[in-house]
Amino acid sequence: MNYEYLTLFETCLKQPHLLIAGTTGSGKSTFIDCLLDCLALTHDYKNTDLVLIDPKKVELSQWKDSPFCIAYSDNQKQTEILLSKICDIMDNRYNEMKCKGEKLYSGNEMYVVIDELADLLLSTNRATAKNIEIHLSRLAQLGRAAKIHLILATQQIRRKTLPNAIIANIPARIGLRTIDALESKMVIFTAGCEKLKPKGTCLAYFPETCYPVAVDFSPIPPERLKITTKASKTA
Repeated sequence: MNYEYLTLFETCLKQPHLLIAGTTGSGKSTFIDCLLDCLALTHDYKNTDLVLIDPKKVELSQWKDSPFCIAYSDNQKQTEILLSKICDIMDNRYNEMKCKGEKLYSGNEMYVVIDELADLLLSTNRATAKNIEIHLSRLAQLGRAAKIHLILATQQIRRKTLPNAIIANIPARIGLRTIDALESKMVIFTAGCEKLKPKGTCLAYFPETCYPVAVDFSPIPPERLKITTKASKTA
């Protein structure tokens, strides 16, 4: 793992929130694995909480036994309830901050990773989908000071899957290959993602850099991934 590679994922984890988007087969799942691997390398599970939301049931399931993972959901209704509880946690953190005179929560960081946002927001159960959107909007707006970070990924780059109330508060973006320049602009604010290789390359946009940077990434070797995802809490 070279310096540039590790720096990319460390920078991602330092953002208040992160959006990862690219067409089918562009390497989204590989990127998320690399990101979670970096989290395991650079964070302590005793002060870092990981929440995994996996609508497809197979993309994040290998991480649910990680010592970092405190909750895992693979269906829409369960996700609605889980996000509501996280909003309650956020409100409690703000109350605690108010009592202590803090502007930034001093306890555990929490990362909420959603593998396929579209599967949650375009569900036939519109009431549940709307509630999920409302919860995510609140977390995107207020989560930063409470140290609750959203990492949202999607293959479907459309207005319906990228509601402005959510993504307007997520300036940090990872653009994987897109179908065209219009989709690229929706993700990283400029064209370029449509010219990327089918997988293994991204354009990373962070507010502090003001322009997208191209970075290559590759799958984690299976033997390493097995160790990382199954590590014992007593290790």
